[in-house]
Amino acid sequence: MHRIFLAALLCSFMAVRAQTAHDYFKQGKELFLAEKYDEALKKFDKAVKMSPDSSSYLVERGRTHMKLKQFQKAHDDYSSAIYLKSTNLWAYYYRANLYYWAKKFEEAIKDNNMVVMLAHHDSLKINAYVNSSSCAMNYRDFAAARDFLLKARKIDSLESDIYVNLAIVESESGNGQLAVDYSIKAYKLDTSSTPALMNIGYFMTKIEDYKGALPYFDKAIQREPDNGYAYNNRGFAKLKLGDLEGALEDVNKSIKLDAYNSYAYKNRALVYIEMKKDKKACADLEKAKELGFTARYGDEVIILMNKHCK
Repeated sequence: MHRIFLAALLCSFMAVRAQTAHDYFKQGKELFLAEKYDEALKKFDKAVKMSPDSSSYLVERGRTHMKLKQFQKAHDDYSSAIYLKSTNLWAYYYRANLYYWAKKFEEAIKDNNMVVMLAHHDSLKINAYVNSSSCAMNYRDFAAARDFLLKARKIDSLESDIYVNLAIVESESGNGQLAVDYSIKAYKLDTSSTPALMNIGYFMTKIEDYKGALPYFDKAIQREPDNGYAYNNRGFAKLKLGDLEGALEDVNKSIKLDAYNSYAYKNRALVYIEMKKDKKACADLEKAKELGFTARYGDEVIILMNKHCK
């Protein structure tokens, strides 16, 4: 009789056992993987409240805030995680990505440097170097970008993303054929990569091989019919080959798919200039400037505006 009573009492105790911070954390992770971010956040909130000194709990809550586009809260969680544990690799990794998308490129590079220092896996180091190269390219420091990429290449010379960015660096540095060669290498290393495929065509247009570029853009569009960049680049090649109507159709499609691509507005302005429609061209050049073309790509829009929009 006593044994039965004790067993019943034990079962009753187990049934009402309070959940621990780790329980809530595990539940949050499961909900995060199921893309139920609002529910996951509630679990992570409870885990952090019960264990406020857990750096790893803060990182996962920060990732959830990112998914919910709560960027400041994500930043605060990553930063708090680093304050609690200055060697938390993942806090630096995710904060670097947040800084990149917030266009805080110097801060992103600092965090990527910490990832390189702390990481034990080569893939993370390569990712950090490539991310830093993208940051440097955004403020047009191509020498620094090249340096990051060459460091990544020393770790693994067969990583496609390295050559994707090296192609951009060499093109901007005036080495057009090398940019094409790097793009071809990137594509050979990862034939599933549509960006690598597009880049071959893009850099061929930079060395004025417009006819040769078209098949690459065609193939990219076959793979990704909603890729605005592919339509934009194909439109530019058609413009240079004298197909103004085809060019305008492609660039209009690009802008419809991505209304924030400053390069597409610049390309459409070029089409309008050839069509002798300077008023429309100037409106598009102004829009390209407003969307940050100059900061990212250089002075071409300003030069065009000075020539056609006085």
